[in-house]
Amino acid sequence: MVGSVPWDVNYLAMLAATVVGMIIGAIYYHPAVVGKTWMASTGRTEEQLNANVGVMLWVVTIIVTLLLASLLGAAISWAGQTTLVGGATVGFLLWLGVTLPVVTMTFLFEGRGYNAIAITLGHQLLVMVVMGAVLGWFPWGGM
Repeated sequence: MVGSVPWDVNYLAMLAATVVGMIIGAIYYHPAVVGKTWMASTGRTEEQLNANVGVMLWVVTIIVTLLLASLLGAAISWAGQTTLVGGATVGFLLWLGVTLPVVTMTFLFEGRGYNAIAITLGHQLLVMVVMGAVLGWFPWGGM
């Protein structure tokens, strides 16, 4: 419980969803999938991107993915969804109502191209829906 808001957390589900989210990102942004197109949309080379990869990047990525899993899990719990499809639906709805507008507005005002918007939104859609499915599949209630 956070204040008067119920916060049933299944830590195993959060961990599983976080790992799944990280795996999706690794596959999605692989050069054989959309990595080359994404790099072109950012105007940076693989060498430039690799120069920014360090321990802190991965620590922050893991923390924010855990945060996403926690909040998505709470939303699934609040919605009373206890199935794989129910969790995926909540993930989709949150992507549609939060991620899509925020990413689109931000990228448009930053002058990023439509490829960058589409690639980022595609990744976030996969992450939100699949993580939602994982979280909906796991039993909730203070594990």
